[in-house]
Amino acid sequence: MNSVLLSLLLTSFLAGSFIPLGSEAYLALLYKQGYEFWPLLLFSSIGNTLGGMSCYLISRFGGRPLIRKYLRTGDQKLNIWEGRLQGRGEWVALFCWLPVVGELIATALGLSSQKYGRIIFYMFLGKLGRYYLLLKLLGAL
Repeated sequence: MNSVLLSLLLTSFLAGSFIPLGSEAYLALLYKQGYEFWPLLLFSSIGNTLGGMSCYLISRFGGRPLIRKYLRTGDQKLNIWEGRLQGRGEWVALFCWLPVVGELIATALGLSSQKYGRIIFYMFLGKLGRYYLLLKLLGAL
């Protein structure tokens, strides 16, 4: 496996977690340097999904104490997002790609004990769609 793709996977993972890192700029740079569309799409989507799932798993299995310690988000924000997600189902994970609130959505989904298989599926679809659109837009420029 190419070290560039591994670095994209890691960058995307970190960006999908609570670490404020933009994977889009790195993805754009790699695409403009001539790296192939499909591997870039796959590695960025998988990495970002794994980052989002780290937020989900910390909240699912660690609860609020671990959220406060590792994710550094307050109860007020979590309460707001828990309320917004109440009764909505796993499909809300489609929106985990959104900047800033995506991590909060993933964290709130973990607290609500939604089924992780469906969370992964919907989260991956949302993130795949975002990176696909970004790469297509870059190709049109």
